[in-house]
Amino acid sequence: MRHGEILRELASRDRTMFRYERKNYDRYLSRTGLAPAFPYVHVAGSNGKGSVSSYIASGLSQMGKRTGLYLSPWLQDPREGILLDGKPIPEGDFDRLYEEEKDLYQEFDLSSFEIVTSVMFRYFNERKVDFAVIECGMGGTIDATNIPSASPALCVLTSVALEHTRFLGKTVEEIAEAKLDILRKGVPLVTGPLPPRAMRRAEIRVETLGSRLILAKSASNISISDLGCAFDIGEETGFFVERPSLAQVRDFAIAWAALRELPGFGASRTEALKKRLSSVSLPGRFEQRGRLLIDGAHNPEAVSLLVRSLGAAFPREKFSVLFLSFRDKEIEREKEVLEDVASRFVCASFDHPRSCRPEDFKRLSPERIFPSPEDALSYLFRFPERILVVGSLYTAMRLSKEGNFE
Repeated sequence: MRHGEILRELASRDRTMFRYERKNYDRYLSRTGLAPAFPYVHVAGSNGKGSVSSYIASGLSQMGKRTGLYLSPWLQDPREGILLDGKPIPEGDFDRLYEEEKDLYQEFDLSSFEIVTSVMFRYFNERKVDFAVIECGMGGTIDATNIPSASPALCVLTSVALEHTRFLGKTVEEIAEAKLDILRKGVPLVTGPLPPRAMRRAEIRVETLGSRLILAKSASNISISDLGCAFDIGEETGFFVERPSLAQVRDFAIAWAALRELPGFGASRTEALKKRLSSVSLPGRFEQRGRLLIDGAHNPEAVSLLVRSLGAAFPREKFSVLFLSFRDKEIEREKEVLEDVASRFVCASFDHPRSCRPEDFKRLSPERIFPSPEDALSYLFRFPERILVVGSLYTAMRLSKEGNFE
């Protein structure tokens, strides 16, 4: 099969999580015995897990490790999320690994995320990576990255917020439990700042499994401008990230705590690690493209941190806000937070089955509702303000690739 045909076949499957269970996947795992043959860091969380994973992977590479990294979501091509030392899996390798088990994928009716996760594990096994960093797709309990027979070297829980409540649970406690199911007996757990009820769940789980809980130290002495953030972590000073985002500062601090637990970290490496990590950035995370400021914040917690960052980097500035969202989000609460920085507020649907439709946005009483982000941006560029695009990581990443549309 040609690569384009494989992509179309994957797109035809239920990549949108309308079916979220793993009985077929477990049958596939039982048949194939698929499991990682390498040590790995498993990263779960409501916000920041992609950035935290990228920081950790970059640090491992700096420490001389042959490093695999698995990220989601992807846009046009899942190869974007399967990286070896920062480079996507070659098209030929992806296609070969897919075709080797295509019949099994069909027999067990696997979702596209399960299939791509299978390709990732097999690719990293084949390339004999020294270490990998694997980001959960959603939750943890039945996430395809969660292999029952496997035990990671380290687990990370970045944050817990009300999200995907249709799948993960209706309360913070239930969502925390779902995400904590990646933890194994004796495996250390690094956590970012968690709500008290989620932290209590983490403490109970760690105690039950005889594990160790490591609380990431919060950043302090933060100096933020439109050029980036300088900050300290505990007694260590001189950290910097190139985007003026408090979320990136938080994610850096969590990743730093994780790196300190991994083999190869040492005092002699810290300055080189600081320099390497300072330039790590992902598309659609507080990204400035001309007059566009694109951020994938997609729940109230993330949006609140974004608004705080905007207030520090651009004091007293108001934005034309383009809001997009999946239908399973708390859009009323997100709009309430965004009102503090919005001179005008418009909404748009986008090309994804889970996107909010125009009728979903009406309860927000926006100035206008558009059928696409491009139509909305054409309208907003008529006004002089900077434009904030927010609410959907999927769309933030896509717009990041496509340009500023002016």
